[in-house]
Amino acid sequence: MVSTSDLLHHTRRGPVTLLTMNRPERRNALTADLLDRVREAMQIADGEPETRAVVLTGAGGFFSSGADLRGESLGAERVLRDHYEPLITTMVGLGVPIVAAIDGFAVGAGASIALACDFRVMASDAFVYVPFAGIGLIPDAGLTWLLPRTVGAARAAQICMLDERVDAATAHAWGIATAVAETTSSLDRALELATALAARSSSLGAVKAALATSWTRDLADHMVFEREVQQRLQALPDYPAAVAAFREHRPPTFGPRPVPGPTHRGELT
Repeated sequence: MVSTSDLLHHTRRGPVTLLTMNRPERRNALTADLLDRVREAMQIADGEPETRAVVLTGAGGFFSSGADLRGESLGAERVLRDHYEPLITTMVGLGVPIVAAIDGFAVGAGASIALACDFRVMASDAFVYVPFAGIGLIPDAGLTWLLPRTVGAARAAQICMLDERVDAATAHAWGIATAVAETTSSLDRALELATALAARSSSLGAVKAALATSWTRDLADHMVFEREVQQRLQALPDYPAAVAAFREHRPPTFGPRPVPGPTHRGELT
């Protein structure tokens, strides 16, 4: 199934939903409309039992050049509050894993969107660039929350304060990139990873929630959260299916993903 719009292409690859930002003439610069389309598509995918993973990429050989400074008439504060922040929150809280396929570059707010994905596959010549400090601003759209959780505080400071471009090899060494494609196109490798994730149990959404919220709880409270979610997961079909497969010495086969999942969206706030 393929559906298209001027701004976002939506393709189904079995249990994987592929979303392609489609502004190649502007190197997929981000507008309020594009941000809203991506968020709406993510929410639709989250509500589909047949969707078990999402791949997000950009058309024309680029992931995203960041905010469209030429075409956006809304104020920066309004765009952040009403468009960027809802998208980032949706992505971090999504009930399925998201894989970013990064060709060319992910710059500025484009880097924020890439970091809001759970996995990132970079083309061999791609880079990440966060050039806010050089123009008298700070990284926004969640970037100063996402980046230190990915690379640690010291490297996040290096990237953000020195405006250093992070090439694919360095991104892989630092944990930004899960994998680096051997070519200048990351999509095939990203789809391969997403397909592998889609074959796993629907507990991946609960794993996402547990990892994301671990930063905001002390150990005792977090172990209570783990215990409660574990109890919900044990009541779902995937767990007995996996146990039966283990006993029968065969790979497990999982049914449709339960929607909504076993965690509450409110746990992420």
